[in-house]
Amino acid sequence: MDPTHARAVQIAPFYGYLVWLNHQQRIFPSVPASSYFAIGAGSSFTWVEPQRRMVLVVRWIDAAHADGFFGRVLKALDG
Repeated sequence: MDPTHARAVQIAPFYGYLVWLNHQQRIFPSVPASSYFAIGAGSSFTWVEPQRRMVLVVRWIDAAHADGFFGRVLKALDG
């Protein structure tokens, strides 16, 4: 299963196959649209960025600051 090709559900086009899709960068604008996420209780995020072959797990982050954090991670990696 490749979540980047998941068929989103009509009621929530950013959700499919039990993962959050970043289609058109609507969930997290700072990361590529190819990224997808598992988001759990306590603001736990598992971020998969297939173009960079990267998986990042973050726990207990303030969800309001998640996009900014992910953007800083990409900036650091891409240097």
